[in-house]
Order: sequence, then structure tokens, then C-alpha cells
Amino acid sequence: MKNRWIVGGIAAGIVMFVWGAVAHMVLPLGEAGIKTFGDEPAVMSALQDKVPDAGFYFFPGERDQGRWQEEVKRKPRGILVLTPPSVPFSMGGLMGMQVLINVLGGILLAGLFVVARANLRTLAHCLLFGGLAGAFASLSVDAPQWNWYGFPTNYLLAQLVTQVIGWALAGLTLGLMTKRAE
Repeated sequence: MKNRWIVGGIAAGIVMFVWGAVAHMVLPLGEAGIKTFGDEPAVMSALQDKVPDAGFYFFPGERDQGRWQEEVKRKPRGILVLTPPSVPFSMGGLMGMQVLINVLGGILLAGLFVVARANLRTLAHCLLFGGLAGAFASLSVDAPQWNWYGFPTNYLLAQLVTQVIGWALAGLTLGLMTKRAE
């Protein structure tokens, strides 16, 4: 019975990965709220010259709250996640890590199902449980980024839709694969 839950969790993670690929490569959800720089060559040149190290940057960088509040009245504020060209890029490596992340998420979802299985008697309950887990994940990660760092609202909503639908489908997959395990 335990193996069925683990295999179901792996399958659920793969379903989430496939949904993520569709959401980002076929549907417009992957580009929601994303903008490009107006004069990209000038911005890229400045970033390469002035921000040579990989990192997650928050600006303005003033640590004193009072001075920071004064600065944001006159200057733009935001975040920048920068990876310089010296850091190797591997689409295969990134995709492999994403599969791993989704499979681990699927196994965690399977663990949640084991804990809550007394209340997951129907496929509709499994779908709902997965969807609620996705909503929790998005609201735990994406909403604070929207709130604190100014991520666009349409980006937040696109991430919420992606997580809710993906994990609902993963929950349905687990429900289908473990239905006879009880």
C-alpha cells in the first residue's frame, strides 16, 4: 500500500510538471505581468558593468527604515534577480530540477492524502484537496512577493491559477491511482 502512494505521488508530480509546461509554453500564464526594458542594450550594459555578481537584489538598498521611506518617495523601488553570463546556463538542468521539485511536491501531496485519507473518499474530494494545497502554496509564496516586492497582480493571479489547477490535477491523479489502496 505504501508503494502505491509513493508511485502515485511521483505520477502526481509528473502531472504537475506537464501542466506547468502547458501553462508556461502554450498558455499565456507563463508571461503574465512580465515586461522587458525599453532600452535593453543600455540596461544590460549597465547591469553587466555595475552588478557583476549573481544575486537577489532589493532596491533602494538603504537599511534605515526612515531613510528608506524617504528614498522611495524619490527613487524607484523593486527587486532584481541577476545571473551574470559567467554562470553556465543549462535548460536541461533547469528542467530536470523542476521535475524533481514537482515529484517531491507530488510525494508531499501523497503524504497529505495519507494523513487526510479518511476524508478523501471521492475523486471530487481528491481534486478539491489538491486544489486547496495549490492555493495554499501560491498564497504562501506568490502573494507575499506581490505584497512586499510589487510583483504585478496579473502575475500573482496567473501563478494562483497555475498552482490550483496543477495541484488539483495532481490530487485527482493520486485519487485515481490510490483508489484501491484503501
